[in-house]
Amino acid sequence: MKAAIISFPGTIGEQDIQEALLSAGFEAGDVEILDERQTELSTYDVVFLPGGASYGDSIRPGAAAKVDAAAEAVVQYAATGKPLIGIGNGFQLLTELGLLPGGFLKNKTLKTVNGLYEVKVESSRTVFTNQLEEGQTLRLPIAHKYGQYTADEETLSRLKENKQIVLTYSSENPNGSAADIAGIANEAGTIVGIMPKPERAMNALFGSVDGKLFFQSINSGAVEYTERNKK
Repeated sequence: MKAAIISFPGTIGEQDIQEALLSAGFEAGDVEILDERQTELSTYDVVFLPGGASYGDSIRPGAAAKVDAAAEAVVQYAATGKPLIGIGNGFQLLTELGLLPGGFLKNKTLKTVNGLYEVKVESSRTVFTNQLEEGQTLRLPIAHKYGQYTADEETLSRLKENKQIVLTYSSENPNGSAADIAGIANEAGTIVGIMPKPERAMNALFGSVDGKLFFQSINSGAVEYTERNKK
């Protein structure tokens, strides 16, 4: 499998994601970090939008990045049904591009929140959670100022009914997100956005290794999963 990580000016998670993929079994030559000028993604099997703060969140998180050439390439790639994930600012960008519903506000405290938080797995049917068990609790780090997920009641009901909620904050909701949402997916389970950063939970020295499960899910058969769900 070939993985692409799209780096926009201001994002900082691309190298962490690259290292996480390599530790999960990807070959070094099959993981590429691309920049915002990239116009073609068809040769890749999975695409990552990393965290950070693209363009310093100068308008809304992800709003400036969505006019870059790479953003249009992401939209075209998403239409193919191949796996796509946004983490942190990448999740915000997916909502700006209309690939996932809802949007983001500043945290309820109006301050940046950092640290390890418990999240519960709500869906294991996505390409990024197929090695997880529903109801399983994980400890994952967060670091964001605009992390309060928001959507209207109709959208929230649809997300619940279709099992599109992937992760929820379990012991504490650190940002005020509606329905305690920490991550969602599209109906097909091929596009996922999460606010926690599993790429920072790959080593016990950092307090958790629970992030490994996300990257093992990808390497254990994202392509096969996608093809099966197209049929």
